[in-house]
Amino acid sequence: MKSYLLDFGFGEGEVFYDVINDSYIGITVDSNGMVYEIESGLFSRVQRFSPECEFIDQWSSQSTTEEAFQTPLEIIADQNNNIYVVDIFNYSVKKFSSNGLFDSSIFQKPTEADKFWPQGIAFDSENNLFVLDGNNIVLEQRVFDSNEVINSFTIREEKTSCAGIVFDNHGYLYISNVTEHQIEKYDPSGEFIEFLGEHGNSPGKFSFPQGLAFDSNNHLYVVDQNNNRIQKLTSDGEYILHWGTKGDHPGEFNNPRGIAIDKDDNIYIADSYNHRVQLFSPNGRFLTSIGEYGVAPNMFRNPYYLCITDDYKLYVSDQNSRIQVF
Repeated sequence: MKSYLLDFGFGEGEVFYDVINDSYIGITVDSNGMVYEIESGLFSRVQRFSPECEFIDQWSSQSTTEEAFQTPLEIIADQNNNIYVVDIFNYSVKKFSSNGLFDSSIFQKPTEADKFWPQGIAFDSENNLFVLDGNNIVLEQRVFDSNEVINSFTIREEKTSCAGIVFDNHGYLYISNVTEHQIEKYDPSGEFIEFLGEHGNSPGKFSFPQGLAFDSNNHLYVVDQNNNRIQKLTSDGEYILHWGTKGDHPGEFNNPRGIAIDKDDNIYIADSYNHRVQLFSPNGRFLTSIGEYGVAPNMFRNPYYLCITDDYKLYVSDQNSRIQVF
């Protein structure tokens, strides 16, 4: 398994973090090993990298057109290597081809009474798209091309802050509850099952959990943000191992956010405040890193989420208002 680290910088292949606006950074890996890094904020972009961490291209737009980004937050790939970007302050989820061509968007015109506030997206085993509406704490299953909601259920009665959302290999849903420092587990019908973990810094406990991902063996990986580490658990929440501590050396983190796992079980981590993506083995061994702070290609400003497709294209969003592809 590999993991990618994004370095702080302004240029292509580097990550830029907006300290003033607390910008978002993410990373994901598609089924072919391509890595995608996303940044929100000043630049709002997606950068794409090859499996060998070589910069390929980027998507960036701050115009008023439908495909433009305002605050790209999360990025994910479907089974056909199409790319979906959560643009939270445009109240939409945008769909692109793997080459960055705009396709369509889930868009709900915001009103003062009821805004569509997409915070997380995930695909189940049947390639159905699920969107977490953070304003209403509702999980909606949508048919994307027709923008049709075919299933919707409330996952929380009270307001809370959720981040990562993922399905395991058996259709169970997991959501990281940042407010309660726990992982919520639901069955395929949306029935709540249990909480995993609790607040703390000992193994199996969390402090502001963020991105979630499963490997091919149905092991759950949790980005434990404030503890600056990655935890590996069973699908029932039993602790297996963890790695990382606060710092800027290889294998260390500073406010990590996003995670992606490719079809070879390589792990990619968006190390937000270090403005880089790190690559690890399934057991946490550091392999390599990519990017540095900047606005040019191969550079990042606060990468938050990323995804990798089956053909190993890495898409990364950052605060440069763009998606870079590697």
